[in-house]
Amino acid sequence: MAAHVLEDDPAEARLALARVREASGTALTEMRSILRLLRARQPRDGPPEPLWGIDDVGQLVEGARSDGLPVKLAVERDSDRAVPAVVGPTVYRVVQEALTNVVKHAKNPTTVIVRLHGDDSTIRVEVLDDGKPGRADGPDRGGQGLQGMHERISALGGSLRAGPRERGGFQVRAEIPTSA
Repeated sequence: MAAHVLEDDPAEARLALARVREASGTALTEMRSILRLLRARQPRDGPPEPLWGIDDVGQLVEGARSDGLPVKLAVERDSDRAVPAVVGPTVYRVVQEALTNVVKHAKNPTTVIVRLHGDDSTIRVEVLDDGKPGRADGPDRGGQGLQGMHERISALGGSLRAGPRERGGFQVRAEIPTSA
């Protein structure tokens, strides 16, 4: 993305590079934490590094908003029951990847909505934007983001729908089971 817009829009290129740096740093921290836990034969000194989860989505949205993305967050929980530990990081990653895709692919969105709805059996994640396809939607697109989201959600027995919205823009809708 940055290479495509570097000459035409240096500010957009800087934003894209900052997002990549932030996302890759967070992913590496999570992977290191998971690997340390899996490799540990005895308890570590101190608590493991935290994994990002549902409670961190607000901070993620606020970061996108401060970078100029017109994003709104709506969270609704119909249950006080805790979600399984693996679900929180999956929800966070789905929202993170969807917002990254808005930055990369949507041209001039005026509204981006992130909705999380949880009940006793499911967490539903929606990320909707009203942008028009941008430069990065060209033939060299080939990213792994949607595929990665699908794999994460499928591994938990959930489903993902992603694609253009009827009235323009793009949608990501995921349903992730929270009960066995």
